[in-house]
Amino acid sequence: QSQFFEYDEHLNPHGHRTTADIISRQLKDEFSDVNLISKELFSDRYPGYSPDGRLFTYQSARDGTMELFLHEIKSDQSHRITFNKVDESHPMLSPNQSLLVFTEGDPAENQTKVTIMNSNGSNRRYITNGKNEYGAIAAFSPGGRYLTYAGWFYDVKTGQYSNPQIILLDMELGTKKSVTRDLFESWRPVMAPKEDFVIY
Repeated sequence: QSQFFEYDEHLNPHGHRTTADIISRQLKDEFSDVNLISKELFSDRYPGYSPDGRLFTYQSARDGTMELFLHEIKSDQSHRITFNKVDESHPMLSPNQSLLVFTEGDPAENQTKVTIMNSNGSNRRYITNGKNEYGAIAAFSPGGRYLTYAGWFYDVKTGQYSNPQIILLDMELGTKKSVTRDLFESWRPVMAPKEDFVIY
């Protein structure tokens, strides 16, 4: 049985299950202090730590859609912060933990939005807010001033989507610029510690 989806390189449910089983067996053999956060099979994935290591975010399928959660390490408690019928994925906390950026929408439709809100779930707004402007998998810079993500556009005249480009948003000035051109697909940008390089 295939381990991957046909339309991209991501693991399908069978691939995730197989991989999880292998990792689980390995962890049980080698470590005694493993703490299982995912108690049920809800496709929990994409964990990301806060800079101080006290929290991490993750996405989890609830009510048939992906929702976002915060987990407190010290209390070992998870808190659901989104409640809706929209898929939300790839969450990341800002360095000061006040904001949460994530991808909103069904990736199979090529029309996901980069969305940001307060880490308590309030004041939700789009970063990709232009007409026919889309994006995914955003990341804060280490200092919190910049946000990088893969962004693309839909051309109504041609009926085609552009290739994803790396976009750099200056959170202080509110300005966006393309770091790459759309000759090739570019994904998953992160910024270097000094915020002088983008790696993608």
